[in-house]
Amino acid sequence: GDYGDYPNNYNFCLDGLIYSDQTPGPGLKEYKQVIAPVKIHALDLTRGELKVENKLWFTTLDDYTLHAEVRAEGETLATQQIKLRDVAPNSEAPLQITLPQLDAREAFLNIMVTKDSRTRYSEAGHSIATYQFPLKENTAQPVPFAPNNARPLTLEDDRLNCTVRGHNFAITFSKMSGKPTSWQVNGESLLTREPKINFFKPMIDNHK
Repeated sequence: GDYGDYPNNYNFCLDGLIYSDQTPGPGLKEYKQVIAPVKIHALDLTRGELKVENKLWFTTLDDYTLHAEVRAEGETLATQQIKLRDVAPNSEAPLQITLPQLDAREAFLNIMVTKDSRTRYSEAGHSIATYQFPLKENTAQPVPFAPNNARPLTLEDDRLNCTVRGHNFAITFSKMSGKPTSWQVNGESLLTREPKINFFKPMIDNHK
């Protein structure tokens, strides 16, 4: 309705960066990240070596601060703040992050760049851009699951079928189709026939 249109629910209604009630949409956050004037690039994450890029044409990054955080499965292992000084317009500079000793857990490096001074559109410390870099995968050895009440399974193999039996269930697979043909729990059958894939999506205007 901002351009004389009457209220409606036609195609692509409420599909902009900002909703009709001026609430920012997810696309606006993505757009903010795309046009961020400060870009962070990974060089050698094992050594904590990165690169900061100044996309501004006439201003240095002296008014910006980088906040680094190393997290492992929800736990903060280390934090660091770095003033981005002496990064000329349209130039790059090396960036060194001090990494803690990492254990077997999956770990990430989270970075947020903030503007120190207040502007007409933001308060001091406003977030300009955020970045996340994976530091390592989870290398912990899983503990085998061994319940106390576990009972052994039996396997019945014939020419056409393969049946697995347990404490209170039995499931049969067809060797022809590879699908389950029978599944019984406590004597009750849970399948009436082999499952079949059925993909259905309602038609929308974009399909016309």
